[in-house]
Amino acid sequence: MNSIWFWGGGVIDAERARPFSMVFGDDPLARGLALAAGIPVRALPKDAGSVLAALGDEGLALVVLDAPREARLLERDWFGPLLAALKSGRIGMLTLQLCGVDSLLEVETVRSDLRYFWRRRKPLSSYA
Repeated sequence: MNSIWFWGGGVIDAERARPFSMVFGDDPLARGLALAAGIPVRALPKDAGSVLAALGDEGLALVVLDAPREARLLERDWFGPLLAALKSGRIGMLTLQLCGVDSLLEVETVRSDLRYFWRRRKPLSSYA
């Protein structure tokens, strides 16, 4: 097979098509899929604190960080505040999917996972 022909249209099941209460990002594919599913879409804010403030007390947000950023800035603006929110109980679970050119790292953690003090912490840049 050397090609795929997309033909016809499908129907989105509104009950199942809303896994997120809000999508944050500037990626056209993520925005289009969210809009097709009836999920509110917002532009990517400058940091995780803005996402948490916009989300309120409940909800499951998808944040698409599509622009390349320095690991130091990601740590400061995004992952540090998200870790603090997880530690304080502000968020219940954090799932990260980090895509590389030929790899994918998926990490899911809850607050109780932070008690494993015997695990050595590594900077984010060590996984890239």
